[in-house]
Amino acid sequence: MNYFQHLLMISLWVGVIMLAVLENGCNGCLEKERNALLQLKHSINFPYYPWLPSWKEDDSMDCCHWERVECNSTTRRVIKLELNYTRAYWSEDWHLNVSILLPFESLRSLDLSGNRLRGFVQNEGIGILAELINLEELDLSWNWFGNGILPSLNKLSNLKILNLAWNELNGSISAEAELENGCNGCLEKDSINFPNGTSLPSWEEDDNMDCCQWECVECYSTTRRVIKLKLNRTRGYWGAEWHLNASILLPFESLQSLDLSQNQLRSFVGNEGIGTLSNLHYLEELDLSYNRLDNSILPSLNKLSNLKILNLAYNILNGSISAKGKYPFFSRQRKHFINLC
Repeated sequence: MNYFQHLLMISLWVGVIMLAVLENGCNGCLEKERNALLQLKHSINFPYYPWLPSWKEDDSMDCCHWERVECNSTTRRVIKLELNYTRAYWSEDWHLNVSILLPFESLRSLDLSGNRLRGFVQNEGIGILAELINLEELDLSWNWFGNGILPSLNKLSNLKILNLAWNELNGSISAEAELENGCNGCLEKDSINFPNGTSLPSWEEDDNMDCCQWECVECYSTTRRVIKLKLNRTRGYWGAEWHLNASILLPFESLQSLDLSQNQLRSFVGNEGIGTLSNLHYLEELDLSYNRLDNSILPSLNKLSNLKILNLAYNILNGSISAKGKYPFFSRQRKHFINLC
């Protein structure tokens, strides 16, 4: 077999693999999530209710098109379930087996309000949803929960919005949330003092200051955790090359967006380099453009599997670049790219 025949065979195999990915990933929802939705429908309708008629046991149907279901447009993973008032007010109390929801690994928002929901079966109760690390919004309002739900709710440390209005909660209630400094300031470990901090005058070592009010910093209003750092041009073109220890960023456990563009950034020090940021499970946007990064950064970038937007424009990357097929890396003349399905 000559070189060109060999190349043709490889191309055909790549085409077959890509077709399989498209058929099983991008053109329909995941089978395990479809099955979980059908289990959930059965639980909602027990013993004899007819709700959610579009949720049918038909393998040819895409559950991303079912009512009250929202999927990510590229991954086809379920990210939102709006199941409010799916059970009529005259129906019996509902006790939900929460483990049904565990296949929804990308779920961000869950609305179970107005369903006569009385409790959750299984040992951990609703605390088992802690395994859904992307779950940020949970609406349990207009149900029949008492104070017994609170200890298991405390396990859901990733929640940013929780609605418990109009239940049967009593007294002065604290779910012992892990807001170490309350809502008057950000967590102390989320304060970073960059070596050349003169360009960030509001960043001062003062325990009485709320770092969520500092320039270039954005926090969630409820958790006071840092979710966005816009640090572009903090060092300027005239500064020396920057070699950043990425582990400094690890305390930002809720960080979603990081902009380090235009900083004369040359490399990331430490054993894993920028791959250390794979520990930040919510990091989706990373801007490294207009720096001095070369091809050596690519293997460690491949570890950042949660990224959706990565900008490497105007660095000193060379050649046709691929990091094990995870990202279609572009040359420095091209702008940012998005991780597609």
